[in-house]
Amino acid sequence: NLAMQYGVPVVATPCSIEGMHLHDRENVFVASESHSFAEAILALNDDEHLWQSLREGGLENIRKHFSPNQAKAVLQEILDL
Repeated sequence: NLAMQYGVPVVATPCSIEGMHLHDRENVFVASESHSFAEAILALNDDEHLWQSLREGGLENIRKHFSPNQAKAVLQEILDL
């Protein structure tokens, strides 16, 4: 989340994105093995459109699911129970 918050595209393992509302090549690049991890990083480095797409997708994911306003709404819902 921290990298996405700063607008840096993320390459992550499937396990590391569980529960984060992330989807491969929409808002994160998912890679399971070292060679696919390296390929994803090279692809991001070489493709400005892919970089920008994942950057924007990551920022949107942060705004939608992990922003201070979203945290406030969830806490308010819990406290109202």
